[in-house]
Amino acid sequence: MNVYSFINKSKNYVTRIGSFKNKLHRPSLLRKSRFIRLKGGKMQEKLIEQKLTKAIKEKGGIAFKFISPGFNGVPDRLILLPGGKIAFAEIKSDGEKLRPWQARRKKQLESLGFNVYVLREEKQISQLLSKLIGGDDK
Repeated sequence: MNVYSFINKSKNYVTRIGSFKNKLHRPSLLRKSRFIRLKGGKMQEKLIEQKLTKAIKEKGGIAFKFISPGFNGVPDRLILLPGGKIAFAEIKSDGEKLRPWQARRKKQLESLGFNVYVLREEKQISQLLSKLIGGDDK
């Protein structure tokens, strides 16, 4: 399979485009989830999300990708851990703020008694796990 790299310097995005001939001419076919934002070497959303999912899995839990059509601002991940522990995680690039809908949804979920974490760096993953399951996470 031929793979082409596409760099759009104005938006600072990089993506990989498969062998479908018309994908180059139809950018709407590109999935948003295939984009990785580049910013001066900082740990980015997709990489943090991958590390979070791996860390949760290592602890015996599941970190579902949380998408809710028609209900804006839901956190990126629904975290389920052994012992019935549930939390939500919104992953942001370092320096990015929550959008207004995300801030409202975070407040709404917290008012219902759920923990909602905003992760901006890799080191916050171990802090999140420490809070949720306790123990000696590094």
